[in-house]
Amino acid sequence: MMNAKADCVNPSRFASEEFSPFRHLVTDLKNLPSDTNFPLLVHDLRKKFLVRIPWGLSHLSEFSFCSSDEELSEIAEVIAAAAGTAVWRMAELSGSVADLHAPDWREEFSLDELVLILFAAQRFTRGHDVQPCELSSTQMGSATLVRAAILRMTDTRWWRKRLKTEKVLRIDEFLRDRGLVHRGRNRYASRAAVATMKFRNAQNERFLQDRHALSSDGLEICLADCRGISDPEIRRIELMVRLRGLEERAEELGFETVFLTHSLPSRFHAVRQRSRFRGQKRFFSHCEKNPVFDGSTPRQGNAHSLSVQKAALAAVRRNKMQFFGVRVVEPHHDGTPHTHFLFFVSPGDSDRFAEIWRDFACRDSPEEVEDNPSARLDVKFFGPEDSAVGYLAKYIAKGVDGHSLDNGSDADSVDSEWAGSDAVMAATDIVCWARAHRIRQFQFLGCPPVTVWRELRRLSVSVESASLEQLRAAANEGDFRRFLELMGVAKKRTEYTFLPLYGAGQSLVLQTGEIVERLETRFGDPAKRVLGLCSVALGLEALTRCAIWGVGSEAEVRAAKTIMLGVVDMAGCLSGDSGRGAERPRRNLPIGAEANPAAKRPLGPVEITARGSAKPHFEFTGSRIEEGEKILKTLA
Repeated sequence: MMNAKADCVNPSRFASEEFSPFRHLVTDLKNLPSDTNFPLLVHDLRKKFLVRIPWGLSHLSEFSFCSSDEELSEIAEVIAAAAGTAVWRMAELSGSVADLHAPDWREEFSLDELVLILFAAQRFTRGHDVQPCELSSTQMGSATLVRAAILRMTDTRWWRKRLKTEKVLRIDEFLRDRGLVHRGRNRYASRAAVATMKFRNAQNERFLQDRHALSSDGLEICLADCRGISDPEIRRIELMVRLRGLEERAEELGFETVFLTHSLPSRFHAVRQRSRFRGQKRFFSHCEKNPVFDGSTPRQGNAHSLSVQKAALAAVRRNKMQFFGVRVVEPHHDGTPHTHFLFFVSPGDSDRFAEIWRDFACRDSPEEVEDNPSARLDVKFFGPEDSAVGYLAKYIAKGVDGHSLDNGSDADSVDSEWAGSDAVMAATDIVCWARAHRIRQFQFLGCPPVTVWRELRRLSVSVESASLEQLRAAANEGDFRRFLELMGVAKKRTEYTFLPLYGAGQSLVLQTGEIVERLETRFGDPAKRVLGLCSVALGLEALTRCAIWGVGSEAEVRAAKTIMLGVVDMAGCLSGDSGRGAERPRRNLPIGAEANPAAKRPLGPVEITARGSAKPHFEFTGSRIEEGEKILKTLA
């Protein structure tokens, strides 16, 4: 029996790697009970992780999702080539082009032929148990988007990313199905999944430390120094600022506060928790496998919760109720998601609002909650003297960085699933769980787009438009209540005065100093990025991202900056400003920083300009070019 247990996995092939989550998988499997049916376990393990390769590839008959990231990269190249072969075979069946190997072969296909090729690529992708590129009915009418989806499913980088994502997902789902993710062993996510996500985070951190960004103004920034909301502390602070603004605006409007907690039916839970009593207090005893568990994944559970939310909010809108609020998703101890909602509802509608939600939440498995509906949907009402945001703050901190949470001294957390655990470590596990299963943790409902708020904070100078200036002042002061007052709440997205402005982006080519416009992605579909803000009603477009950036290694940025310094020196000579006594710009400041003090700001754009303005460019002359070319040659 123990031999079968040891043979189900073979970690020796990973001994030379710097890190392998497979080692944690082996450790968890060795902790299974002695009465486990190991032959069946081996069968399930192969079924979960090993995928047959179709199309008769003799050199790669199967691959494992337990492979290392380096091996998955090699496998992605093989699968992408096989996907390309499948696409060519379908193209040959169409017979509509004379030369399939022509560079512009994709332009020769009709939309109907492209759709057939897309179906072939999707079928090939599903054959590897990987989610293909899905298009809506509207997108299927665009030959450009269909063509781009085909190219993605034949691209090596696309496959590498999908395989790495599926790897973590399958490991966590497999161990969760075996009852190895729960309060008594590993909370929220398996040890292998958490270790994988931490290792990748460390890889990303090293990558950011090695990469620098250079703007067209000569400003150099290390990517690790400009994290934004990816930094947990900044993310938590922004969430709390927005929540406080929601509560203050609701008080002004006289809205009522409703706090909902939606738990999924029992069939979504892999294990169930048992407790024991000491006097009048209840304490955790042990966990056992749930006999009614149907194998649903955390992602499927979250999809069920979203379907309930969609149906309930649609019914609320049909009843002409106004609302806005926030949705917070967090895992139970066994990795099953449950959802908290904080809603601010129009006066007099809170009771009816809660009834509608309870009706939709209890439609699935109603026999489980016939005597206790609050087990499925717990409802709390907050009065004017209570702070709902203060109540939600612990859930925000728990899902971000565990800031200022005490799990040992709080008497209410004695029977909590994370009582006695380290708050920071618990928050880290929750974030890893959300990223591994691709579950959105926080979502604001009935509020203006947060992109408008963030783009306004990029503006540090006054603007001519009075309405935009009021929004800019509120955003720079961190007054989200004033921002909501000016923008409005409980509207459709298209009804807000200002919306994000999207368009083709520009980038700085470090090797040449040229500024190129990115109209398309490498797959041929339109490339869009945020450029600023726009208002259809006012006929206004405000650019908040005026600086143009290029990203490369520190040596590449240094070489490009050397060339740009030579351009500035030559420009000064031609203008007559750089005589014998002229001072040369210092290397640690942006180009032209002495003449323009505003250029010293670390994060660029502060001006409102018209679209279609002239692009800055560089003409390379002088000895600095030769010096930059030497540095580039050493890099090559």
